[in-house]
Amino acid sequence: SIQNKKDKQIIRSTIPKSVVDGGGMKFTPSELIDELLREIKEVHSKRTLSMVDAELHAIYSSTDESVMISSLHGFETIFKREDAIITLESERNRRVATIASTEVINGILEWMLEGWYFGEQHTPKSIKSKEVDLPAFSLRGSL
Repeated sequence: SIQNKKDKQIIRSTIPKSVVDGGGMKFTPSELIDELLREIKEVHSKRTLSMVDAELHAIYSSTDESVMISSLHGFETIFKREDAIITLESERNRRVATIASTEVINGILEWMLEGWYFGEQHTPKSIKSKEVDLPAFSLRGSL
């Protein structure tokens, strides 16, 4: 639903992942678009990681001297087998590091939001009977 408050348009949406994780449902149009674009970028990165992993697995099991890969640029490129392995491993490591660090930072920010740092806000542990995973650091105690 869309509301106009003092020349500022407010959109109420349950689509963003932050809402599913217990965040607020009110956004300005630019906030909503920015959040959805971040989610699209995250999904694209995970999809590319999956394609890189599949090609890397296929190349490791291949005995050919030259191989063709397409996950990096979206079009087929011929590489020497060893060069393809180095390139795909590098891309895989970069994507895994980016995804892992983003998840850790988001977990820390959520923990800080619930605690003393940014004010008090309680994140529900279950939303509509769907269990929400606790951040990994919640299992070992306070930071």
